[in-house]
Amino acid sequence: MTSGAAVSFAALAASPAELAVLLATVFGVAAIVSLSLWCTAGQVLARRLTADWQWRALNMLLAFLLAASIIPVWLP
Repeated sequence: MTSGAAVSFAALAASPAELAVLLATVFGVAAIVSLSLWCTAGQVLARRLTADWQWRALNMLLAFLLAASIIPVWLP
């Protein structure tokens, strides 16, 4: 992903070092936001889902969604 971003946005920076700093900053901010959301969602789920069957149902739903996300790869 970093290589693709470096090639795509190379025109935005005057030097490779400037491009590296730009990409590191953007990826760092995106990672902080993403991880914060995932951790918050995990804490909320841990408080709300108290029974084993609830966790199994959630895992089954997430497994189904993961498998369904592969289908668009095979569509023309």
